[in-house]
Amino acid sequence: GQFQSGYNLHKGNFFQNIGSICVFAILGTVISALVIGSGVYLLGIADVAYKLNYIESFAFGSLISGEISF
Repeated sequence: GQFQSGYNLHKGNFFQNIGSICVFAILGTVISALVIGSGVYLLGIADVAYKLNYIESFAFGSLISGEISF
């Protein structure tokens, strides 16, 4: 099935690579938050989406990117 590789993963391999896994997870979330936040802000300026200020745009981006990555 879809999650078979997760069930068959050896725990030693996972914990051996936990540092790089966390770095990729954190960097991916930060990049996603910045891209979504700036996209929402720029779409608001262009009157395509609801206009939010800087802080609201990046708060929305961080909320959405947190949901996407997990």
